[in-house]
Amino acid sequence: MIEIKNLNKTYDRARHSDTRVLKDVSFSLPDTGFVCILGPSGCGKTSLLNAIGGLDTFDNGVLKTDSAQVSRYGTLAYEEERNRNFGYIFQNYYLLSNHSVAYNVYLGLHSLDLSHREKLKRVRQALEAVDMDRYIRRKVSELSGGQQQRVAIARALARRPRVIFADEPTGNLDEANTHNICSLLRKVSKDSLVVMVTHEEPIARFYADRIITLNQGEIAEDVTEWDRHKSLHPESDKILYTGDYTEARHENDAVDLRLLHSDDAEPIKLTVIATKDRIILKLNDNRTVTLSEQDNLPEIVEGARPVLTPESVDHTESVSTPLFDAPPAAQAKAGKGVTASMMLSESRMLMAGRGIKRIGMRIFLILLTVVALYMTADYITVSSVNPEDFITTDSHILTVSLEAGENTPSGSPPTGYTWQEYHYGLYRENLINSGLDFDFIPKFNNPPEYSMTLFYQQDLVTMKLPAFSHVLIDRLDPSTLIYGRMPENSEEIVVDRILLEAMLASDGIIQNSVLDISLFISEKLTYNKMSPTIVGISDSGERALYLTEAAMCTVSSRGARVITLSELKARFPGVYDHLTLSGNERIPNTAQAGAIWDYRIGQLYGSSYDQFYVADTVNIPEVAAHYIVADGTVNGLIAETLSGDFTIYCADKAAVKEFLAETTEMEENGYLIVSVSDPYEETYRVYAEAASIRADARTIVTFTILFICLVMLYLLCRVQVQERLGLVAVYRLLGIPKRKLHGIFLLEATLSALWTIVSTAIFTSVVIFVLKKIPELAISLLLPWQAVVCVSGVLLLYYALVSVLPLARLLRLPPAQLAAKYDM
Repeated sequence: MIEIKNLNKTYDRARHSDTRVLKDVSFSLPDTGFVCILGPSGCGKTSLLNAIGGLDTFDNGVLKTDSAQVSRYGTLAYEEERNRNFGYIFQNYYLLSNHSVAYNVYLGLHSLDLSHREKLKRVRQALEAVDMDRYIRRKVSELSGGQQQRVAIARALARRPRVIFADEPTGNLDEANTHNICSLLRKVSKDSLVVMVTHEEPIARFYADRIITLNQGEIAEDVTEWDRHKSLHPESDKILYTGDYTEARHENDAVDLRLLHSDDAEPIKLTVIATKDRIILKLNDNRTVTLSEQDNLPEIVEGARPVLTPESVDHTESVSTPLFDAPPAAQAKAGKGVTASMMLSESRMLMAGRGIKRIGMRIFLILLTVVALYMTADYITVSSVNPEDFITTDSHILTVSLEAGENTPSGSPPTGYTWQEYHYGLYRENLINSGLDFDFIPKFNNPPEYSMTLFYQQDLVTMKLPAFSHVLIDRLDPSTLIYGRMPENSEEIVVDRILLEAMLASDGIIQNSVLDISLFISEKLTYNKMSPTIVGISDSGERALYLTEAAMCTVSSRGARVITLSELKARFPGVYDHLTLSGNERIPNTAQAGAIWDYRIGQLYGSSYDQFYVADTVNIPEVAAHYIVADGTVNGLIAETLSGDFTIYCADKAAVKEFLAETTEMEENGYLIVSVSDPYEETYRVYAEAASIRADARTIVTFTILFICLVMLYLLCRVQVQERLGLVAVYRLLGIPKRKLHGIFLLEATLSALWTIVSTAIFTSVVIFVLKKIPELAISLLLPWQAVVCVSGVLLLYYALVSVLPLARLLRLPPAQLAAKYDM
């Protein structure tokens, strides 16, 4: 039983022109029976039906069933009641036109706990009941209005609901089908409750058990007894029965004329002209002439007009319909019957939709993806700080500058020194004794040169290497070698690829002749004292040239050509095994070197503060060195060549900086001023600040453009959702949960994104990669794969979000209002 108490409904309540369509309506409905609601247009019949059926809101009042009682729309209890017990027949059908008849009826069974086979059986039985089973596989869009109405009726009947709400179910049916459907509903009303809104009073008075008449939102009449028709003469403009007319016939060789006329018809004055290819009729009065070959003309049926009587209807009702013979099916969770495969199929159908708007959406997604990737690549390029583009030193290098302070110690400095030189030496000695892991890097006035012969007829082409740092080979991780090997002696070196690529990137003819940096293996670099051979190319990430201590001493500006004793013995086995050197033997300050060294071999050299032995000399053509030094003494030798300004390589730059920041006693006394600089960090900071300024400007442009594009995408998605309002309305009218619609739209958005956004992103990134490989185009856009993934993912997520946001807003409307928006 359904009980309605003081139900009120007002349209446009927020406006001055509000309309109160239901005014304190109260009545109750039984468990079974055929109830018709009559009344003039606009009296609130449909509004009442929608409110009772849980399809629309109402202002106040109470709706009560056997298992639920609500005083407002949208409560979970009434939603469950609706899916469990209510079925609907809508005046405007609300079918999915792109789906088959069977699918539409099948969709209405979403809340029944039936197997797929059992549901298909019910679908066929329901369609047989409305004489539509022969159209089971046909698309709804291919059916006439009356046929669609019968499919909508079959969809409601297939559920075998406890209550059927029917809004003008016969409005688009012909006379015969009207009475067939009403007879079927009357049969259903024996076990269920049928509440039908109709404007056809004769139909209501013939079939109904109870008639409720509304007038201006109030119940004007509620009756169960009336002067029932003992018979019903169906009247229709679409069917003419020959038995209703008087027949006259005229036949000769030229014409066979049959005239059917009503008793009150005036005589016909008709002129007929028959030619070979046409017939001309001339009527001498103003009555309408209707030709039988035109569409939508009355059907002429031979015989008398049938007369319906309660007995004939009862006979129809007694005919067994298998659909109503089985007991009602158990209820499942609403929407359970809408499976994942059905949702995927629906989303694919939405995705495959044609039309200029759908094509426009795809084109816009493609363009948006290209623009987003380009703007991202441009932003990364402008804002990125790539040390390879601007750094000219190794990142481990520090430079120390020593200057004489304002004060000078009293007395004389040690013999052979000025106070300034003495303090410089003490400071370096203090640094050596610190225990920190670092190397002194000698001064280099001129960079090495690289020469190559391009053509047989042309002289050597020579170019200097761009700025870089000399670093001891011990600091290079052998695993970073990409070509060649590590050096085996002081006349072999390793060059980092960054340095070689920087040389090739500079203007010159060499860059057009060297296609691969591996060609530099076995080539020589020319210093003023030696020409070491490139035996390896590293990828250490530093702009550096790696060489041994002896080689670094040799090629420096003030160093001597030296070789360590162990290297000499290794290169000439057995020849110099007799030679021994003590550990403190080094070559003295080269500023006073020259031929005098040849006379000081084995003698003390220097002051009492710093005395060293001069090692032996060597004159071997295969060796570039002139002097032999003891192992482990080269770094000290390099330190002796340093002046007030010197460079060090730090294994732990932060620790060395921290040590150098400590004030020494010489600095406290004003004897010495120490300045430490980090050329790598300073250059990096300047470049990063410039890049940040450029990036800030780019950020405004990038985000403005992308914001406009994303807003446009949202607006397009909102229009797209509005176009799919029919699908949304059908699903909600059938009680299918909102989550299923969200799932369908999300699946469609994901499929569309994979087809457009992801594929376009991959294609665009490949195009940028290929174009960057063409030197003539000079394209320097940076688009790492991580950025491609991020941009694609963000666009996909945003597209999915804006695909469901307008839907979520739309789904806040009750089903009846959704249907009303769709009808508009």
